[in-house]
Amino acid sequence: MGKKINIDKTSHQTQLVGYLRNEIINQLEIDIVSKEIIIYPGAIKHIKERHPYTFKKYFHKLIEIIKVPDYIGIVDTEPYKIELIKNYKDNILVAIKIEEDHEAFISSMYIIAQTALEKRIESGRLYKINLGSAADLGRKRYKNIKKYK
Repeated sequence: MGKKINIDKTSHQTQLVGYLRNEIINQLEIDIVSKEIIIYPGAIKHIKERHPYTFKKYFHKLIEIIKVPDYIGIVDTEPYKIELIKNYKDNILVAIKIEEDHEAFISSMYIIAQTALEKRIESGRLYKINLGSAADLGRKRYKNIKKYK
């Protein structure tokens, strides 16, 4: 599965927080060069200051939300603005921007109300996606391969 990713919420450096999954890229029909998703120190500061409850309660779940979202959507197609949503006690939205130079970065993270989530689903802006658990990521690729003795 590769190297474990950790986020230091006190760092003043740009950090790698995950990768866009092929299933998400294909479903949203995104044209990108790199699947890497980064977070700038300014985005961490923004989330901490503008969404303090989300930061305190859910920031440590950011990597999991990127790996296994429950809903995905695209807001704009050029440059791309993607939304990943994971249901916990609250619905947590992670906003990702992909600039023209194909760099994907977290722009925000916040709670979205259930009614707002339902409206986005009804309008077609969000789609339910079932990717399985993060532990299943490596296994799914090989489930149909027969073993020969």
